[in-house]
Amino acid sequence: IGSLIARNFATKYGDRLQSLILLGSIYKRSEQQQKIVNERFEQAKKELKLSRQALKRWFSNKYLENNPDTYEKISSILSGNNMAHFLKVYELFVKHKNEEDFEKIKTKTLIMTGEYDIGSTIKMSQKLNNIITNSELKIIKDGKHLCGIECADDVNLAIKNFVGKNE
Repeated sequence: IGSLIARNFATKYGDRLQSLILLGSIYKRSEQQQKIVNERFEQAKKELKLSRQALKRWFSNKYLENNPDTYEKISSILSGNNMAHFLKVYELFVKHKNEEDFEKIKTKTLIMTGEYDIGSTIKMSQKLNNIITNSELKIIKDGKHLCGIECADDVNLAIKNFVGKNE
């Protein structure tokens, strides 16, 4: 949801930004993608928890196997969420309609997603790159949704290079 907040801020207060980075942002889900997200939301409302399957979508199996501490730590964070608050935020994410006025984003923008992110796909990022002026696209090789953790070196280097050339 961070990228949705950043996009919204940039359309209203872009003059306050030197650069903008959108990591794992959604854009115009297909009907099938929307159906899947709706089903996950309904499941979370029924069970009052986020499925542990989320981590399988967010990290590669290899990463989870090699980093069981990360798996347990993030699982613990998820299970400790105040579900009433979480569900309110999750509902905003699920029902997001992409109504931002993207023409208002004039800030130099880096759009990134993981190569294997099934929720914030390469296609979504390519579309965002096409509609946001002064944007560039970076696909994080072998990354999934939480590539900022799994592929931290690649993500951090991309951010460092982008910010460095736009200072």
